[in-house]
Amino acid sequence: MKRLLIVLLTLALLSGSTVITVFAQQTTVTVTVPGTACVHFAGQNQEDLEANYPPTLPIQPESGSHANFHNDTADPTLFDSKTPVVPPYIEVCDGCTLSISATGTWGHGPNLSGPAGVLGLYDATHEEYEDLGISLVVAYLNTLIGVFLTDDIPDPAATPARLDSPTTNPELQQAFVIGAGPVEVTVPDGATRLFFGLQDGYEWNNNLGSVDVEVTMICPIEVEIDIKPSSDPNSINMHSHGVLPIAILGAADFDVYTINPETANIDGIGVTTRGSAKSPKLAISYEDVNGDGLLDLIMFFNVQELVENDVLTEETTELMLQAETNDGVPIWGIDSVRIVPPE
Repeated sequence: MKRLLIVLLTLALLSGSTVITVFAQQTTVTVTVPGTACVHFAGQNQEDLEANYPPTLPIQPESGSHANFHNDTADPTLFDSKTPVVPPYIEVCDGCTLSISATGTWGHGPNLSGPAGVLGLYDATHEEYEDLGISLVVAYLNTLIGVFLTDDIPDPAATPARLDSPTTNPELQQAFVIGAGPVEVTVPDGATRLFFGLQDGYEWNNNLGSVDVEVTMICPIEVEIDIKPSSDPNSINMHSHGVLPIAILGAADFDVYTINPETANIDGIGVTTRGSAKSPKLAISYEDVNGDGLLDLIMFFNVQELVENDVLTEETTELMLQAETNDGVPIWGIDSVRIVPPE
């Protein structure tokens, strides 16, 4: 069985040194992203950048040269930068779904625009920025861009492929288009931070304006489940033509009536039905299976359907149940099983 997990979400606004902590499965936060923010400096250390790319003031940065970094990594007091070079970010938990939208005006005059960018005007970021471990992306000038990272500095050897079109499933270190939104993206495995920046060619430090980015985070709730209540171990005969009961256990802060049983599934296999073919009903019941005084939701799955779809095999040692609440918040739970030979 698994214990209910209350997800901790922390918003860290790097530019303002503000930290907001919220205990919730769904929350909405807002971060202000300046036009000077470049996602290719995401996850870097300001001091190391300045040491590795000493500030100079070339009349025109050389294409294909790390001279393009110089103005961006320079001491702000020398080059009148408006913010540290490392872009703002929020902290995320992998597996969460994010809905992102943005408003505001930013860019390099006279080409100011909203976060959707300047329609039809592409300004490809110079290739040397990819040496910092963040992939390039095809997008209009001034488009709001995002990139997911772990807690570590990006590894240049792990730079993923460039995205040529929008995606809802970006990889770690893979810059992706957000624009004005709203867009929905899934946080990749291992990600702990989402950085934001403006799409530009080079020299972000002389850009103007900012956009406000609103992010609604919906994180899966881990719930306690019990496969074959009152049975230990949870033995399953793969030749059985019966049903497998799985209970989602209620808790003082979790009402099982908030679950939508129609969304419940094990690797895509839903709850079986009972009754007539003309009026089938989901095979579920509400009862207290563990004697704690709280109602639990018991759902029944067809064993042979699980076997035929390779959800149950001789090597299976655990099953994951997934579902959603009536409000669309994902939930999941895992319990162990033991496959036994036929009698």
